[in-house]
Parts: sequence; structure tokens; C-alpha cells
Amino acid sequence: MKKVFILTLLLFTLSISAVSAQNSTQSGKLIRKEIINQKRDQFETRLKLLKDTRKQKIVENLDKSYANINARWTAHFKNVLDRLSKIADRINAPAKIKNQITATLTAIETQATKTYTIDLSDETKLGEAAQAIHQQLRSDLESLRDQIKDIRESLKTAVPAP
Repeated sequence: MKKVFILTLLLFTLSISAVSAQNSTQSGKLIRKEIINQKRDQFETRLKLLKDTRKQKIVENLDKSYANINARWTAHFKNVLDRLSKIADRINAPAKIKNQITATLTAIETQATKTYTIDLSDETKLGEAAQAIHQQLRSDLESLRDQIKDIRESLKTAVPAP
């Protein structure tokens, strides 16, 4: 009877700690979403201050496009990483590869929370500002792609020969 009680108490304690860890993760995500929404609101108010309506529409479309590209590619990279993680589990990959997967997953989650907003401080240099943001997004996504390529190569070398 004592063992059942202790086991029940242990399971209850573990479930409470799991729920509290999940709540702390959710609160971190909510804080990040609030920050992103504040940045978005600031961008929209600065966008309305642009005199040229054509430039306003172009910058607004670019901003939406950058957010869409980032969301699509991070979702794709997460799916690829999930598949590679399953493969690593199946072949009993070394801890080094699993740590690489975990680090890349963290990088993908960080990338998904990034926002790319064009600097609207100087209306005459909007093109240069948009190109700089585009290049930054591209280099960030290429960095993730290279990390995934490294994991894929590590898995190829870890697979035992038939």
C-alpha cells in the first residue's frame, strides 16, 4: 500500500512539474508574440507616414512577403528536421548528431519568431533598406539550410554499411 501511495505521489509531482514547464514555455511564447505585435504596430504607423502611396503599397507587400517566406521556410525546415530526427532514432545515431538536431531545432524556432521590418526612417532609401532586409532574411535561412545539410551528412556517415 505504501508503494502505491509513493508511486501515485511521484506521478502527481511529475505531472505538476510538466504542466508548470509547459506554462512557462507558453508564457515565453506569449511575450514574444506581444513584442512582435508591438513592432508590427510601430511599423504600420511609420508606414502610414510615407507620402507616396505607391511606395506604401510596395513596402507593405514586401513586409508581408518577408513574413510569409520566413514562415514557409521555417515550417519546411522543421518538417525536414523531424524526418531526420526519426531517421536518427531508427539508426541509433550517436549523441553528437542528436545534439546537432536539438541545436538546429532551437535555431529554427528562433528563426520563426524573427520579424523582418524595413527601416522607414528615410523615404529616399527605401530600396536599399528593403534589399538589406531581404539579404538578412536570405542569409538567416541559408544558415539553417547549411545546418540541416550538415546533419544529413552526419547521418549518412553514421549509417552502418550493409
